Amino acid sequence: MGNQAKRVMKDLQREIAHDFDEWNKDLQKNLKSTTPTQTGTARRGWKNKYNNEIGKQRSFVIAENKVPYIGVLDTGSSKQAPRGIVLPALKQTKQG
Repeated sequence: MGNQAKRVMKDLQREIAHDFDEWNKDLQKNLKSTTPTQTGTARRGWKNKYNNEIGKQRSFVIAENKVPYIGVLDTGSSKQAPRGIVLPALKQTKQG
């Protein structure tokens, strides 16, 4: 691969990473806004989890929440979020 092709690939990878990071910020914002609050623990529980690099590519989980009852909230158990959390947040992010 020539130098120009390598530069184009590097620029493309950088642009894709930037676009994904922006999308991920929107998703995080939407996850937090759709998470019901009583004490705020579940809302504060949303984090990005970056894993170590695998080869030359960064591998990561988009979002995770280790609050023990987040799964129950995501099933729509709260009157504040009867449709759950994750699917509405993804839909809102996609429409963004």
